[in-house]
Amino acid sequence: MDEKLEAQTFSRKRYIIAPDFQFKYVGIMLSTVLSTGLFIGGCVYLILMAVINKNLPFLDRRQLFADMIFSQANQFFLIALPLVLVIVVVMSIFVSHKISGPEYRIKRILDSMGRGDFAVPVKLRKGDELQLLADTLVEVNHNLSYMIKEQKLMVKELDASINAIARELKKNQPNCLKLLPLAGVLSSTSKKLKADFENLKILDV
Repeated sequence: MDEKLEAQTFSRKRYIIAPDFQFKYVGIMLSTVLSTGLFIGGCVYLILMAVINKNLPFLDRRQLFADMIFSQANQFFLIALPLVLVIVVVMSIFVSHKISGPEYRIKRILDSMGRGDFAVPVKLRKGDELQLLADTLVEVNHNLSYMIKEQKLMVKELDASINAIARELKKNQPNCLKLLPLAGVLSSTSKKLKADFENLKILDV
């Protein structure tokens, strides 16, 4: 069993696992936050200007009041905006890791299954996304493992019957009473294997 693969089940420390997806996700979140912030800021600016123009009849007072308000607002945004962007980036990486981490793990499991290794445990960390997909993969893995186990037993029966027939035929006077049951086991087991394989749908490669 791949020890590194099993260790990743419990201690996935790298947060940038799928750079293309995660950086794209961060970009989407940043653009969403920035566009939303600009829209809200613009609306607030227009509302404040409307209120100032309505309640301050003198132009010099309007300008003084507006300069005071927007100077303080600009100072606030210069401090708050970088902090908000950093928080958005960190949270986006953390959230995208909850998706890309399990995706990476499931891909490794499927690669192992493709090489014939069905003993790799299908486990995700608590809080990971794609739990439903992982549960489905567990069910598929169990079904395939059970089917392979049954077919291994049938192959073992075939091998035992063939060896018994070979030993009997090596005798000077083979006993037909012993050969007939063995031949029946061969026929029955081969029919089971044939039925199992006929129920499988595979690609025409």
